[in-house]
Amino acid sequence: MTDNKKSPALNTHDLRELKNQLHHLKPAVVITEAGLTNAVFQDIEQALVESELIKIRTNASSSEELTTIADEICAKVKAVLVQTMGYIIAVYRKNVLVEEQQ
Repeated sequence: MTDNKKSPALNTHDLRELKNQLHHLKPAVVITEAGLTNAVFQDIEQALVESELIKIRTNASSSEELTTIADEICAKVKAVLVQTMGYIIAVYRKNVLVEEQQ
């Protein structure tokens, strides 16, 4: 289990709360042998619009590869890495549209 790339906007309490919510989530996106394609990034974007916290299942063969994939996803979609575990990446991105509607 790895935690890295903590956003200044997320403190320890926020991260703990997000991790508690992860237990009930199933992967919203699955990365296949094709890797990180434009379609995968579109699926991740859509999933983050629908839900601020998502799990992504990868086909990473090592923890280094998982970290590389997680870093690339977070950079491209401007999300925060919450946790990696096994083949799963959990990312969070605050949905500004929800905030503006309130």
